[in-house]
Amino acid sequence: YDELTRRAESVSSVQLAQMVFKLPEHPTEGDLKAARDRATAAMARVQAGEAFAVVAAEVSEDEASKAGGGEMGWFARGELPAELEQIVFAMDKAELRGPVRTADGLAVFTATDVKRTAMKPFAEMRDTIRAELRRRETDKQTTQWLADLRKDAYIDLKSAPTSMTIPAGTAPTGELPTTKPIPL
Repeated sequence: YDELTRRAESVSSVQLAQMVFKLPEHPTEGDLKAARDRATAAMARVQAGEAFAVVAAEVSEDEASKAGGGEMGWFARGELPAELEQIVFAMDKAELRGPVRTADGLAVFTATDVKRTAMKPFAEMRDTIRAELRRRETDKQTTQWLADLRKDAYIDLKSAPTSMTIPAGTAPTGELPTTKPIPL
C-alpha cells in the first residue's frame, strides 16, 4: 500500500507561471551573467514577499506571458520538454525555481497550483492489493516452473537420413492396382 501511495501521489499536472530573461542567439559569458543577475534579482524580490505576478509583469521579457503576470496555464506530464518537466513536476505549490536555461533564455518558474493523483484508503484497496500480490507471485512461480522445465527437458535432435535403401522385393513395380466397382 505504501508503494502504491508513493506512486499514486505523484504530481499529475502543474499550473505554471514564468519570468523569462532573453538571451541573444549566441550569448557570450557576459550576456549569460547579465541575464542570470536579472533573474536572481527577480527571484529575490519574490522571496522577499512581492507577488510573482507583479514582478513578472515588470521584469519578464516574454511578451506572451508578461501581461498575465507570467501565467502559462496547466501542464500535464509529457507536455513540456523533458529537462523542464523534471524541474517543474518536482515543485510544490508556490515554490520558486530558477534560473533555468530554456530555448528563449533563462526562466524562473513558480507552481501556482499542483494536482496530485488521489489515493483511496487502505480498506478500499485491500482486495485490489491482495489480487495484485497474488498475480505477481503466480507470475513469478510460473516463470520459475517454465525455467525448470526447460532446464530438465531432454531433446535429442537426430539428423534426417541422406539416402534410403529399400530391401529387394519390396519396391513398388510402378503398376497401379486395379479396383472393381462396388455395387450399391
